[in-house]
Amino acid sequence: MGVGEIEQLRKCIALGMDMFDCVLPVRIARHGKIILSDESTINITKAEYAEDYSPIDSASPSTLSHAHTKSYLRHLFHIKERYAETIAIMQNLGVTLKMMRNLQEKMNEVSV
Repeated sequence: MGVGEIEQLRKCIALGMDMFDCVLPVRIARHGKIILSDESTINITKAEYAEDYSPIDSASPSTLSHAHTKSYLRHLFHIKERYAETIAIMQNLGVTLKMMRNLQEKMNEVSV
């Protein structure tokens, strides 16, 4: 379908679509693109994260993002450790699923 970015999902839901099949959160995670809880994105492979010892996303639904730092995740990507993909995928899916749940709750409130 080609729909997978959070803003695209929002627009489609507003139009009445209720089923999606997209690999975007996983695909972009494999290349180091991280969706944060505020729906912004970062490319964790950039040098600016080499010494960033803050959590990946302290507001994330994924506990892996609370437990690991941006510098550690960047390091894992640079040494081609598969665990980097796992952390990034869990982050992106967690944020996407949380957004979908929030939208579902809003739709339920409107229909009641």
